[in-house]
Amino acid sequence: MKTRYFVAVAAMLLSAAANAQELMAVKCANGKYGYRDELTLKWYLQPQYDGAADFVNGVGIVTVSGKTGLIDAEGKYVVSPKFDTMEYFDKTFYGNRKVQGYIVSQDGRFGVIDLCGTEVIPCVYDEINKFLESLLIVVKKNGKYGAIDLSNVEIIPCVEKSASDVLNGKKWGKAVLQADAYRESMRYDAALQCFEDSYNKVSSKTVSAEIPSKNTSLKQEGSKYGVFDEDAAKWIVAPAYEMAYDAYNCYIVQQNGKFGIVDKQGVKTVACEYDEISINGDEALVARKNGKYQLIDLTGRMGNFTMFDMIGEFTGDGVAPVSLGGKYAVISDKGKLLTGIRYDKIEEYKGGVAKFSWKGYEGTLNTEGKEFPDILKKLYAEAFRAGTIDAYKKFMELDDDGRFKGDCYREMGTINYNNRNDKQALENWELALKYGVENAADVENNISRLRKEMMDKR
Repeated sequence: MKTRYFVAVAAMLLSAAANAQELMAVKCANGKYGYRDELTLKWYLQPQYDGAADFVNGVGIVTVSGKTGLIDAEGKYVVSPKFDTMEYFDKTFYGNRKVQGYIVSQDGRFGVIDLCGTEVIPCVYDEINKFLESLLIVVKKNGKYGAIDLSNVEIIPCVEKSASDVLNGKKWGKAVLQADAYRESMRYDAALQCFEDSYNKVSSKTVSAEIPSKNTSLKQEGSKYGVFDEDAAKWIVAPAYEMAYDAYNCYIVQQNGKFGIVDKQGVKTVACEYDEISINGDEALVARKNGKYQLIDLTGRMGNFTMFDMIGEFTGDGVAPVSLGGKYAVISDKGKLLTGIRYDKIEEYKGGVAKFSWKGYEGTLNTEGKEFPDILKKLYAEAFRAGTIDAYKKFMELDDDGRFKGDCYREMGTINYNNRNDKQALENWELALKYGVENAADVENNISRLRKEMMDKR
């Protein structure tokens, strides 16, 4: 029966997720936030909030007059703005059951609400420290730490000095046994059902319709430009710009010698603060400010806000070289860095490839930023063939991405172990685990075996 129940819950969650509309919070030039569809960039909720976060599970956190609440995709309040802070959390507990909600605060005290705003844990704690898979929540109250369960029943009294004292104290074992009993109880099931019901309720809501698009154009009146609604035959942005031109799905405008962006609905999304905004490639917008260059979009929001010394020409594949501090990288027209900023030179893309040079080596990069040949892989193979500590150390000086660092430490550990440099071998293998290595279980076994051997020698 339980298996069928969990399958049914999973099906409901998937169905609800499919119906939910996740909207993107956008800050406009007037400092207010609104919501657009992340893919189409159409407006659904006009800029009106003092602060906002992207939608998750069909609801978004908004701030109004210093207080935070939740809205649904129609702009209706799910939770009226009454909290000082709200932080979304997503945890998976026993039985693969998800708990999603918000840690909230009022007057410096913290609690938990579900996605519909129902109070689960009242705002009475100094901290809600961490959620544990054992179903316990470490909390701080009146300066002391303890633990509660999902039903806000105190399992470990708040008398400990720190969270670590709660986790490592004598009461912890007993608390875990209580948690084991709790997860089999109807009280636990009811607590989780509360979270699941709130998820189904908010995420099943859909947006009725986006804000209707306006048929707009740029018009000049005297020496100034504005945005004119052709259907309504009226100005929606009064002529106030010295210069303006159409850039695909937005207008680039100039005011007092500086450039910004007004979208096709007449919303000023990027303040006039740049020395220049230009079209690069098919869709990319490049802004220049104080001699530095930055990729932006019509919302002024891009995945990478780095100001570069140079941004090259975007190809039809949507990639270009960039430089910063004398080093080069490859970036997509969506602002994603496809390589580290480490190359000595990257030329413009031609035919889907770009030539690069790095520490005296040369090769080409494809439109995904991958090297041909893979120089580091080739140099690592050479160090592996040499099979000496010095060869690996010399290679790691070149490996500024740290891609093969764990592999180097693993091999150095083996060399030191074979030479009976046990202490050094142990240090190397521990570093291999720290930096990440394939077959980590083998390295862990090597460490365990070596520690035992070292203990036997004492």
